[in-house]
Amino acid sequence: MKKKQTRKTKDSAASRRSDFARRLPLIAILTVAVIGALTLRDYLSFEALRDNREALLAFRDANYLLTAGVFIAAYIVIVSFSLPGATIATLTGGFLFATFPGALFNVTGATIGATAIFTAARWGFGERLGAKLEGSEGAVKKIKDGIDENQWSMLFLIRLVPAVPFFVANLVPSFMQVPTWRFVLSTFLGIIPGSVVYTSVGAGLGEVFARGESPDLGIIFEPQILLPILGLCALALLPVAVKAVRGKKAHSNVKRIKTDVCIIGAGSGGLSVAAGAAQMGAKVVLIEGHKMGGDCLNFGCVPSKALIAAAKQAHAMTTGKAYGVAPVQPEVDYAAAKNHVRKAIATIEPHDSQERFEGLGVQVIRKWGRFISRREVQAGNTVIKARRFVISTGSSPLVPPIPGIGKVKVHTNETIFDLRERPEHLLVIGGGPIGMEMAQAHVRLGSKVTVIEGLKALGKDDPEMASVVLKKLRAEGVEIVENATAANIVKTDRGITVETTDGASYSGTHLLMAVGRKVNIEKLNLDKARIAHDRAVKVNARLRSVSNRRVYAIGDAAGGLQFTHVAGYHAGVIIRSMLFGLRSKARTDHIPWATYTDPELAQVGLTEAEATEKFGSAAEIVRFPFSGNDRAIAEGKTDGLIKVMVVKGRPVGASIVGQQAGELIGVWALAIANRLKIGAVAGMVAPYPTLGEASKRVAGAYFGPRLFENPTVKRVVGFVQRWIP
Repeated sequence: MKKKQTRKTKDSAASRRSDFARRLPLIAILTVAVIGALTLRDYLSFEALRDNREALLAFRDANYLLTAGVFIAAYIVIVSFSLPGATIATLTGGFLFATFPGALFNVTGATIGATAIFTAARWGFGERLGAKLEGSEGAVKKIKDGIDENQWSMLFLIRLVPAVPFFVANLVPSFMQVPTWRFVLSTFLGIIPGSVVYTSVGAGLGEVFARGESPDLGIIFEPQILLPILGLCALALLPVAVKAVRGKKAHSNVKRIKTDVCIIGAGSGGLSVAAGAAQMGAKVVLIEGHKMGGDCLNFGCVPSKALIAAAKQAHAMTTGKAYGVAPVQPEVDYAAAKNHVRKAIATIEPHDSQERFEGLGVQVIRKWGRFISRREVQAGNTVIKARRFVISTGSSPLVPPIPGIGKVKVHTNETIFDLRERPEHLLVIGGGPIGMEMAQAHVRLGSKVTVIEGLKALGKDDPEMASVVLKKLRAEGVEIVENATAANIVKTDRGITVETTDGASYSGTHLLMAVGRKVNIEKLNLDKARIAHDRAVKVNARLRSVSNRRVYAIGDAAGGLQFTHVAGYHAGVIIRSMLFGLRSKARTDHIPWATYTDPELAQVGLTEAEATEKFGSAAEIVRFPFSGNDRAIAEGKTDGLIKVMVVKGRPVGASIVGQQAGELIGVWALAIANRLKIGAVAGMVAPYPTLGEASKRVAGAYFGPRLFENPTVKRVVGFVQRWIP
C-alpha cells in the first residue's frame, strides 16, 4: 500500500512539474507584456518616430534588407509579447518601406508573432480549457459550437473587425482547438486589408512630420476606408448566412434529438456501451443501419461455431475405431447443418434485439448514420446532437481487386452461411483463422477443400503451435498451399480456377475469400466532424479521437485487434471515462484469442519469439505436452502443448494448441491481466482428471529445476531429515 501511495505521489508531482513547464512560455510572455506596457510607451510613440525619422530613413537607404529584417523581427517581438505600439509599428512599416512592401513586412511579422503566442497559449492552457469548453453549457456552448461549425468565417471576422484586440484574436482560437495551419492561414490573409490601410497612412507620415503636425488616425474611420473593411466583414459572414438558409430549407422536416451518448453501430461493442450507459442513467441513442448484433452474431463468431459444431459431429462418426466404435460414413445434409446455424443465431437474437434495448431505455434508430458536424450525426431524417459519440461500426471482409474476380461468384463470411448447397470443391483464398476454420468444417461435411495462402498459413501464431493444427488439417484432407499469391481468377465451365504467381492453378466449384478485413468507416463522413482517420479512427490510449474529443472509437473501428471480446473490453474502458470522468486506458498485453480448429489454437500476450526478442535471456520458456495429461490420454486427444513465457517469475505470454485450448487460455489471460506471478497458477488446485491440470503442470515445470536440481535445497532437506525430529 505504501509503495502504491509513493508511486501516486511521485506521479502527481511529475504531473505538476509537467503542467508548469507547459505553461512557462505563456507565463513568460504575459510577464514581458506587463513590463512592456509599463516601460515602453514613451519609446513606441509618434514623437519618438518623428524625432528619429531622419536617422531611420538614412539607415534604411544604406541597409535596406537589414532594415527590413530588423523591422520584421521587432514586429514579431511586439506581437508575440503583446507589447504596446503595434499601431505605431504598422504605421512605421508604411513610413519606411511605402504601402505595399510595408504591408507585406507587417503581415509577415504579425503572422509569425501571432502564431507564437497562439502556440504558447495552446501548449500551456489550451488542452485543459478546450476540455472544459467541450463540456460547457449555455451561452458558452453556443459560442463554441458556432466557432466549431464556422471556423473560417469566425477567424476572418475577428481579424477584420477593428474593435477586436489583436491579442484576443490570438488567444481565443487557441482555446477553441482551432488547427494551427488554419489559424496561420486565416491570420495571414485576414490582416492584409487592415495592414494595407495602416501602411498607406504611414506612407504619408513624412509629409505630416515635415509640416510639424501630428498624424490624424481618424482618417481610418472615414467612409471610403471603413466601408470596404466592413464589406469584407460581411463577406466573411456570408458562408454562415448561406449555411443557415440552406440548413433551414434542408431540415424543415428533420427531427432533432439531444442526448448524452450517441452510438453508431449495434455490434458487440456498441450494444455493451448502450446497455451499460442506459442502465446507469445516461440518455442513449443507438444507430444501426444493418442488423442488430453486428458481424459476430450474424456473420462471424456465432454462425461459424455452429457450423464447426455440425462438422465435429460428422467427423466423430468416422473416428470411433480407437474407442471400439465402428466408424461409418455420415450422411451429411448440408442444408440441415445450415438450419442449425440459423437456429443458433435465432436463439441469441433476442438478447441483441431492438426490443430488448428499447426496454432498457435506449432509443434505437434503424438507419445509416453519418456526421454532419463535430457534434451532430444524421440518421435518416433524424439529427442527433450528443455530448459524446461512440463509433463501433466493426469491419467487413476485404475482397482484393484480383484480376477476374468480378466475373465469378465470391463468397465471404457474410454469404457463406446462407449457402444451402454443399460446395463440391471449395477454394479458400487466405490461410488465417477464418479460412482455416471454414476449410476444416467443410472438409468434414464432405467437400473437397484447397486453401491458397500467399505467405504462411496461420502465420500470425507461434509457428510450432500452428504446425500442429496444419498437420491435423492436412491429415483430414485439406490441401494447404503456402507461399502462393493469387494472380488471376478465371471462370470455367466446371466452376472457378485460381492462378497463382508461381504459375500453378487450382480449380474448384466455389470460392471463399478470407484474406482479411476492412474497417467500416467509409459511410460516416468523418472529415465533416474533423475526426482524424486512416484505415480506422485515430485514437489515443483512452480510445478517444485525437482530433475530436467528443468522439470515441472501439473494437475494429479503433484500428487494433479485431476480436469481438476486444470490442466488449473497449466498451468497459470508455464507459468509465464517459460516465464517470475517470482516466481509463486500453491495454493489449492481456487480450487472448483463439482459432477454433480441431485442435484449437490459443494465444495471450507474447509468443516465444516475441518474448525472446523483447527480453532476451531473461525470458524463460516452460512447456508441458498434452501427452502428459491424464484427461487428454483418456479421451485420445494428446496432440497438443502448453508453452508459457516467463520473465522474473511473471508470465508475459502463453501459447496453447490442443483440445479446448480456447477454454484453457483463460487462466493465463487472468494471470497476465492482473500481473500475477506464475506461483499463483502453480498453487491452484484443479479437479482431477481435467485438461485444466495442464496449466498447473506447466507452472510447476517452471519451479521444477529450481527445486529438484538445486544443491542448496537438497542440503536443506538433508539437514532437516538428520537433525529435526
